Amino acid sequence: MALGLAADSTVSKDHLANFQTLYVQLMNLEFQQHLSALHLELTAQITTQKPNAAKIDELLKQLQQQLSEQFKAEEQDMNATDYPYWLLHRHQHQRALENIARHVELWKKQRNAWALRDFVEKTFTQWLYTHRRADMAAALFVAYVKEANT
Repeated sequence: MALGLAADSTVSKDHLANFQTLYVQLMNLEFQQHLSALHLELTAQITTQKPNAAKIDELLKQLQQQLSEQFKAEEQDMNATDYPYWLLHRHQHQRALENIARHVELWKKQRNAWALRDFVEKTFTQWLYTHRRADMAAALFVAYVKEANT
């Protein structure tokens, strides 16, 4: 994130550096990378000639668990800073987790790798990509409020 400072700006370089650091922490890039690796491994398992159902079950469980934990952390930060859209954001998280749970149950009942692949590679990926924009807006708001309160 490159922002230029006006010569007479009251925003110090230290303040900007603190804000950018806080923003990156809130975006949790480590989680984003881990989620990407998990998604890649899940896709690889689903698309093999003979999918390993036990491994897919494990990866789906990890996906649900990690998303749930990340969503809770995001929601706590949004609530603590009175983010104006936190209820809407929380609702988006709840719907996503419900959708994932529905597809996990279908997988467990049917063991249909093609249906799971369609969800993982298309529906979930599209949702996650779109939702990251909302996450970025929320993280910027939270970072701004936290930095302003220090």
